[in-house]
Amino acid sequence: SDELKPLIDLLEEEKKGFARLGTVNALAAWIAQAPGNTAMLGSALAAKLRNEQDPEIILRLLRGAAARDPDRLVELLSNGSVAIRELALWNLVNFVDPGAVKTPALLADVAFAGTPQYEKFLKAWKSRLEEIKMKK
Repeated sequence: SDELKPLIDLLEEEKKGFARLGTVNALAAWIAQAPGNTAMLGSALAAKLRNEQDPEIILRLLRGAAARDPDRLVELLSNGSVAIRELALWNLVNFVDPGAVKTPALLADVAFAGTPQYEKFLKAWKSRLEEIKMKK
């Protein structure tokens, strides 16, 4: 569990967006390798994070379980935790709309939440979700 602490720190890192994304990919692969890894990461997250709901949300997002609820993922782009915002975007791009990587307006460094530029990013995702729903 001590080995996970540096990864959790990177997951919460405001200034290193590429490191956050790499950490998300590494942790998603790691928890899938063994049944006990999810619980081990959950314990490490609970010990490190201030908000008691965050570990459960992070674990659901790492498993891609939240991809079935794209509206919730867009909501989570406004979450107070940079780790949760990163994971919400990761789920949206990986599972909900892989084509989003070709649209710059749908990509952002989630550390900039609360800025006018980030608000445009949120609006772009809300619009994109409506487009996706219309096609179904």
